[in-house]
Amino acid sequence: VTVREGQGPRDLAQEVLGEPDLWKEILKSNQLTSPSDLRPGMKLVIPVGAIKRSAIDVENARREIQTATDLGARLFAAEKIAQAIALNDEAVKERKGGNWENSSRLAIEARQMAEKSHLETLEKRNTTADAVVTDRSGTVQSREAAEMLWRDLSLYSKLFENSRVRTLSNSYAEISFQDASRIRLNENSQAVIQKMRVDLLSKERDSSVKLEKGAAFALLQTNQKKKKFNLNVPGVKTEINSKNFWVQKDDEATKIANYEGEIKLYSEDETIVIEENQGSRITAGGSVGQSKDLLKSVELLQPKNNAVLSQDTLLLQWNPVPQAQRYLLQVSADYSFKNIIINNENIISDSFLAKDMKDGAYYWTVAAIDKEGFPGPTSARGFFYVFSDTENPFLYVNHPREHDIFQSDTLHIIGETEANVRLFVNGDPVSLKEGSVFHLDHSLRDGINKISVKAVDIGGNETEIVRTVIYASNPEVLVEYDASMKQIQPKTFLARGRTLDLKGKTMSLSSVSVENQLTKNVSRTFADEAGNFQMSIQDIPESLSMFLTVLTPAGYKKEDTLWVQVSKQAPQIILDQIIPTISAEEALIINGTVANAVKLTCNGAEVIVVDEKFSHTLQLTPGTNVIKLIAIDDMDNECVIEHQVIQDTTPPELLDYDIVVKSTAVDDMVEVKVKAADSSGLRRTASVDLQAGDMISSGYLRYNAASQLYEGLFKLPRGKAGGIKLKTVVLEDYYGNQQAIHPN
Repeated sequence: VTVREGQGPRDLAQEVLGEPDLWKEILKSNQLTSPSDLRPGMKLVIPVGAIKRSAIDVENARREIQTATDLGARLFAAEKIAQAIALNDEAVKERKGGNWENSSRLAIEARQMAEKSHLETLEKRNTTADAVVTDRSGTVQSREAAEMLWRDLSLYSKLFENSRVRTLSNSYAEISFQDASRIRLNENSQAVIQKMRVDLLSKERDSSVKLEKGAAFALLQTNQKKKKFNLNVPGVKTEINSKNFWVQKDDEATKIANYEGEIKLYSEDETIVIEENQGSRITAGGSVGQSKDLLKSVELLQPKNNAVLSQDTLLLQWNPVPQAQRYLLQVSADYSFKNIIINNENIISDSFLAKDMKDGAYYWTVAAIDKEGFPGPTSARGFFYVFSDTENPFLYVNHPREHDIFQSDTLHIIGETEANVRLFVNGDPVSLKEGSVFHLDHSLRDGINKISVKAVDIGGNETEIVRTVIYASNPEVLVEYDASMKQIQPKTFLARGRTLDLKGKTMSLSSVSVENQLTKNVSRTFADEAGNFQMSIQDIPESLSMFLTVLTPAGYKKEDTLWVQVSKQAPQIILDQIIPTISAEEALIINGTVANAVKLTCNGAEVIVVDEKFSHTLQLTPGTNVIKLIAIDDMDNECVIEHQVIQDTTPPELLDYDIVVKSTAVDDMVEVKVKAADSSGLRRTASVDLQAGDMISSGYLRYNAASQLYEGLFKLPRGKAGGIKLKTVVLEDYYGNQQAIHPN
């Protein structure tokens, strides 16, 4: 390939390889180190065949993965399809990195693994009635009928009849059945799969799900004629002839919203039909409310359908729906919404800022939720594609160099960048002539100047180069000493202890040196870009003269003679007692002595001092309290004491307990274990009352540090421990916070 006049590396990569981000591969293949090495007429060798072969292999793998997924591979061949997806992701990564052979190899392996998942799916889909967790986020747990404890559910975990599934806060789970029907549990929800049967001869399927609490969306595949699905609602018989509906259950009622087909509800008194885009409320007693219309569908505004976006932060907007209290937004990486990226049902405005969006295709929908909590029908699917051009554009500034000094107020900026970029100088856009080399004039102000040159490509990627230069038009050098330095008279300073913190302001980036006239030692520092300088002069005798010299970057000089006198005494604060780190009291009394001070403050409030003694009461608030005592003398010397006190007035919390009865020939031995927690530590014992019938037995539990439990053993007459329960346990922490808890 021959480089044409005005053709930059990104233009060349787009023309030959179809992807501008691969411009570095062109340089790498031709042993070039910078875009500026490209010259018109230069002959380049580009491995087009390997690059295109990699693209074809990656696309073939993607198609086979999609085919297997559509057949149900995430349900029936979850492990293999996950391996195929991971291999193809690696292939894409290698392709972007220019490792074409590795990319092709990985893509071929991904396609082969996807084909295996395809075959496994076809073999299994008609011989199993398992359900599978096909999508999850946050904390998702399950337990079988015979189990007492909940266990975490991983992606693609199998579920069976009588399996319970629950989601905790900020979590959701999608359960897919053999026929590709799906139920999506929202956060803080719990459901039981009551029936999940398949007749292998007739292929008839029968499923029943009971929502115990929370909310769920159901997407059923009703195109299979021999499919039955039942939603268990206490006191009501349901007949589901819908493939898309929503259910929510709490202690007071069950709500159902229907979006397609119809749902019939049979109670003792009447039959209610929930038509399309209607909802109904069923009380806990089984009373069925009349159907009501749902809110209208939402119209999506932006991004426009099929938009290609280059940023990873996107603003999603839609038209507001009258009477909507909030909105449900779902963003998925697939058309069927089996891989949801964003699931937010508490959006109160008509927009949402999606962050950290990775490259790929996305589908999104929005539904309006009314004041009773019924979600309306979802909007039409929106589609957009995120393709991030993450390569920063090439930019080089030849002139000026860092910290150059000029005596003219006009700066000539010379540099080079890529073609088709936007160029800015100190935020102002400048026009580029044809080609990538630029010559710009910029006005300087007296002193330090920061010159920012920024190139921005069409993908929004930026490269910025900042040069700091100095325009020195006036040879006069000024020095201003900081007002915080105590001056007895002009240029005669008072030092605290035997140290002087010399602070001031002069011309930016100047050299500042101080010579001790007694020892002839020299201390040096530099002013920063704002002209501020600071240095510490130590081991000062009672009186000292110093010689200060300021040398500017332009070579101008300023000299001063300074005098220093030492303040010998400093204030002191002596406390009568150590301030505790943790307290259960509402107020803290601080007593002590202060010497050589004219003022004492505690957390900014002045403290009364009588004959160098003080007593101060400070009100504490729950949590961390910062206590700062400051004593100041007439020279503004300070003595500071700072402590943190945590106020803990919260009694211990009962987490769990267990009672085990073991009978012997003559006695019933009752073993009691109690689990508690407290941030400041638990007392070694806890008193308990046990009740068995009319008999109450009292005693103490001892804290076992190894098991982190309170434990105790109680002896009762044989046969008296039946139905025994924990009546009362008194928990106390180290700071006296106590709570009597009655679990039963």
